[in-house]
Amino acid sequence: MRFVLLAGILFCWLHSLQAQRIFVSTTRRLQLIDSLGMAMQRLTDQPRSFSRDTALFFTIDRYNYHYFEINRPFDEKMKKMVYYPDSMYRIAQRRRWPMGLALSLIRRGNAVSWLGDKASAVQLYEQALDVCRQHKLINQQSAALLNLAVCYSYRKNPTKQDQAQAIAYMEEARKLALKTGDIENSHQYYNLMGDFHVIRKEYALALPFYEAERPMLLKYRYESGLRTNGAYLGICYLNLGREREAWPYLTAFFGKNRLDEGSYATYLHHIVLTEMASYFLHQRADFRRALIYQQQYEAMAGERPLFDRTNHYEAMVKIYAGLKQYDKAYVYQQRYMNARDSLKLEDTGRRFADMQNQLELQRKENQIRLLQNQSLEEENKTQRNRLLFMFFLLGSSASIAGLLFYGDRLKIKAAKAELQLTETRNEANITILNAQETERRRIAQDLHDDIGTSLIALRGHLPATNANAHRLLTQIITDVRTVSHNLMPDELATLGLADALNEASRRLQEASGIPILFVCAGDMVALTQVAELAVYRAILELMHNIIRHSQATEAIVQLVYHADVLNITVEDNGQGFGQKNVEAVSGIGLKNVASRTQWLGGQLAIDTSPAGTTIRLDIPFL
Repeated sequence: MRFVLLAGILFCWLHSLQAQRIFVSTTRRLQLIDSLGMAMQRLTDQPRSFSRDTALFFTIDRYNYHYFEINRPFDEKMKKMVYYPDSMYRIAQRRRWPMGLALSLIRRGNAVSWLGDKASAVQLYEQALDVCRQHKLINQQSAALLNLAVCYSYRKNPTKQDQAQAIAYMEEARKLALKTGDIENSHQYYNLMGDFHVIRKEYALALPFYEAERPMLLKYRYESGLRTNGAYLGICYLNLGREREAWPYLTAFFGKNRLDEGSYATYLHHIVLTEMASYFLHQRADFRRALIYQQQYEAMAGERPLFDRTNHYEAMVKIYAGLKQYDKAYVYQQRYMNARDSLKLEDTGRRFADMQNQLELQRKENQIRLLQNQSLEEENKTQRNRLLFMFFLLGSSASIAGLLFYGDRLKIKAAKAELQLTETRNEANITILNAQETERRRIAQDLHDDIGTSLIALRGHLPATNANAHRLLTQIITDVRTVSHNLMPDELATLGLADALNEASRRLQEASGIPILFVCAGDMVALTQVAELAVYRAILELMHNIIRHSQATEAIVQLVYHADVLNITVEDNGQGFGQKNVEAVSGIGLKNVASRTQWLGGQLAIDTSPAGTTIRLDIPFL
């Protein structure tokens, strides 16, 4: 569905684990993949436009995320790792869209980094940084810096200079996150600083970062972040010999984490089991306890990269040797040696492929030079023919110019007439809307001053013993005040469109009990007073439709300001426009929304299914 545009905008780097709903069951994730695949097909079949391309961009992004979160062998994932980020990059490049370019470059960097090519990943992240700095995309810049830090931290045999560079990137990302109030990247800073020390077995240095991160996660309820944080707190306490403090965190982690919740859940399980096995193997020399955790890890080893499997085999050799089960130690020794040799072959193959790519690139450049020389020769041959042809054209150009001049004058007259007609229609529409608003204010004033006052007076004359009548009359007074306020929204003039809508969604949430999230992104562009009122009325009508007809349990209202268009998305998880809810789509409310959108020169799109409804309005800045 096209509501995935929201995921991309909230991403700003709310591309986070939280925004991507990282812990999802395999069954639910497969449903999401099917739904997103159908949405991609629908968008692909539509004519190209900026709104269509941005929706397709974020649909591909989310599909890519969930596709690779399905538990499957790592070798199988490698075949398509770069395909979807490349598609996103082509869309952003075609539209010359800075935010899309930055996000797609980060995604491409993530993919090649997973494939082991850290050098290429660094280049892609640096390209993303250039785009972010040029266009002041602060959230994406912070995300690119954090990914660069990961690349430098996880390099093979990192130097002290690499480590210093990783820390510098993380510190810069934290400053940007604090500057913009970016909670996601702020807590990611603490998480990555902790990881930086954990992979170097510096548990005493890692612990303060995880402890500093936890209050932030508890305050903002980042469930995925809390699970990760708890796992690493348990690991740190355990390796520091503070087992009494470690076990509550580790027990809670194993009680929540499920291997069918995706690749990240499996990866986190792998980290915890590996660290616990290492603790009992190397610090306690408790080979039996170490074996228990390594055997649990072996069930998921097929989904891990070859490097992780190699380390597992090496640990199993040491465990069985410590248990004096030398026959089993020998079996794992053979597996370890084969995996180690395969790692060396992979590394050699990667270097050979790089050399081949460089040679192929040189060959293509030589071919281009040859074709350019041939093209120059052909150009010289045809130049003489062109000169002769130009003399012929000069003879007939005078008469053609006269005809063209006359035709242009007719077109100009027609364009002026069309412009005048459009202006007349706009003036008439403005007059109608102004008359409607005047009547709304009059009715609102009457409701407030006359009916509302009368009802309050009536309540004062009711006997105090009649509790039901008092309660019913109080509810009627509240409803009258709500209707009066909706008819005459004073905050639109005092607060502006975004804050007025935020306040309206808050009131409707309190009245209906349905959670309504309001999101505003991008640099705000002021509309005319009449246009803002039309947008306000349209969105209010859509929110009322959700409350009256959708049977939804949550809704999202989103305003995204682009350079030349305001994207509005109103989304719910209700029952859609089925036969039982046909009045919601055929009623006068949605027709009013369509009329206001058409008057503003915009476009209205509706995407509905039994899983929910997304209504999108694209309003150009005239």
